[in-house]
Amino acid sequence: MIDLQVVVGKLNGMSADGIAKLFNEEGITGSTFEAFSCPIANYVKRETGQVVGMCAGWIHAGDEKIFFTGKEPMVEFMRRFDRGVYPELRSNRDS
Repeated sequence: MIDLQVVVGKLNGMSADGIAKLFNEEGITGSTFEAFSCPIANYVKRETGQVVGMCAGWIHAGDEKIFFTGKEPMVEFMRRFDRGVYPELRSNRDS
């Protein structure tokens, strides 16, 4: 399993659209406005093996928490996803 910092660094090294492309290619989906089942939480859980929560200000897995300034690509992806920009990444229960 990969460390949370490594996964966050990987995602924040991409654009919001790049994150969406990665998730689409890897079959990652999730629910809008759900900290524990959004696509980012589902991807990070898959990579780290830990339950993950994500919001605009932070992400946490286990005892580790990373805070954001709000300008990171992960945060921008989440905002766009919640606004419906990436409908192909929505899980069935979100339809």
